Amino acid sequence: MHRKASTWRRWISLYSVYWALSGYGERPLRAFIWLLALIPIWAGLVWGLGIDRASSQVPANYWDTLLFIFEKVTFQRPALPAGLTWLGKFLSGLSVLLIPGQAALFILALRNRLGRRR
Repeated sequence: MHRKASTWRRWISLYSVYWALSGYGERPLRAFIWLLALIPIWAGLVWGLGIDRASSQVPANYWDTLLFIFEKVTFQRPALPAGLTWLGKFLSGLSVLLIPGQAALFILALRNRLGRRR
């Protein structure tokens, strides 16, 4: 009741994020779409904010960064892209938490949807 009494708590809370990402664990399609969208979006963030294009090396392009993020979230040990800054390293490290977390939300929603019905 306390959460419903305050309007700002409805929009800025972990429950709101949980609802948006997986429909409280009941919408596997929503969780899957977020999972598919999160990988290229996160690669774009790392490429746009975490690659130093002024370095003497040839900077990595978007596709190299996408492959790097995909390998990183599947718990492989990829080589760092050329020109990766500290912000790029931080964002790629954060992707190891966020993207598998979204995969877990998808699996939970799928289990709840396809689980035993009585």
